[in-house]
Amino acid sequence: MKISENVAVITIDVDPVMEKNLYLVLAWDDDGNLALFDTGYTIHVEKISQAIKDAGFNVADLTHIFLTHQDMDHIGGVVDLLKLAPKAKVLAHKDEAPYIDGRKTPVKLQQRLDKYGEQDEAGKEQIDNAVKMVAAHRVKIDHELDDGEIIPICGSIEVMHTPGHTPGHAVYLLNQSGVIVLGDAANAEGGSLVDFYNEYIQDLPLSQKSLIKINSTSWKTAIAYHTGILNRCSERPLNQ
Repeated sequence: MKISENVAVITIDVDPVMEKNLYLVLAWDDDGNLALFDTGYTIHVEKISQAIKDAGFNVADLTHIFLTHQDMDHIGGVVDLLKLAPKAKVLAHKDEAPYIDGRKTPVKLQQRLDKYGEQDEAGKEQIDNAVKMVAAHRVKIDHELDDGEIIPICGSIEVMHTPGHTPGHAVYLLNQSGVIVLGDAANAEGGSLVDFYNEYIQDLPLSQKSLIKINSTSWKTAIAYHTGILNRCSERPLNQ
């Protein structure tokens, strides 16, 4: 669904873990840049490819893949997308990159590993499978981003470090359109941005500070990964 001159939202139906739609963002410019923000799971790559085609491009045209953070529902499709779009560069905040490329164990996986000895055999097998899945989806970060950095494509993209959900979570403000890509930094509910689901937040006070930072910007349209589209003047999120 096109929401501005050079931005579209890709709705993925439905995340099998959280049982909610996923809302990915695609942006482009006249210089041949085509950027995707987050990637869903591997099972979503075909839908993403078709959505890119519906927007008038081919998946092979992707030049940039921006990741908000390390969780598998955001990075799970990267490896397979890069097979289809080998020229695409992968970008993430510098504090998040080690969790994505394998230098550090992802936060949620480490929490499970810390309780490995308490599990029965079935529980241990689930954790072992999670370790294998994470290893299979490691990906090199081509550009480690800084807070406040401006990427001069698609009308300029501003990087905002928004820790809390994870240490290096980032959101992206598309300055030309006023669209802000939130990832899991916030949810769109009741006509405003609110804290993400608290049970999934690593550091709630830090997450709340990040939400204040987000709301201090001049965004016009927010895309929350699990709750959809929110126009700043609207009364409720437009989950289309």
